[in-house]
Amino acid sequence: MTHPSAPNSSPQPTGPKPKRLSFLTVPLLISLIYNAISLLTLPFSTGTINDLLAQFSAQSRMPPCSSRRSRSR
Repeated sequence: MTHPSAPNSSPQPTGPKPKRLSFLTVPLLISLIYNAISLLTLPFSTGTINDLLAQFSAQSRMPPCSSRRSRSR
């Protein structure tokens, strides 16, 4: 087996460069990653969220809202 003697034997891309996605900025990517991590931790923080909502309802002197309770008309 013989190897090619050319110094640059890797093929060069032959087409035009792909267009740059100008709407993907660094702050947008950071916020997308942060929001994804926040959504992944949401199921594990239900106890904390329930305690926080109970504190808010106690401070506002309103009864706690229950999504399972149906309203009668």
